[in-house]
Amino acid sequence: MSALFRIIKLNGRHTAHECFSHMVEFKLVSTYLRNRAQRPVVATDIRFEFYSIMKWCWETFGPGAERDSVFYAYYEKKAHQLNVKMSSTRIEKILEIADVKWGWFIEGTKHRIYLKDEAVTLLKLKWDVT
Repeated sequence: MSALFRIIKLNGRHTAHECFSHMVEFKLVSTYLRNRAQRPVVATDIRFEFYSIMKWCWETFGPGAERDSVFYAYYEKKAHQLNVKMSSTRIEKILEIADVKWGWFIEGTKHRIYLKDEAVTLLKLKWDVT
């Protein structure tokens, strides 16, 4: 498994667990070491790994969306299913965002990628994660 990230199965404690099944969490810089030479992991290593996976997701699954946008669209989709009146253009946009296979979240040092089940399997194969 990569020293820079871990894959976490989402449950009710996690934001957006209704929209995604897993989260790729990039680990804190000061806590983890990389390579046998014990070189400290620096922020650029984490950002490089994050953007490498993000680029791969975009190329493999198409455009994703920011986690909070997907979360919001998910509830808008639920409202539409309960017959709340909306314009057809708005419904199209909501459905497009709510159905993405992956999303991301960046806040300070937190870098996370959110995935649906089918995306997790391919990510594990690509990055040789167990």
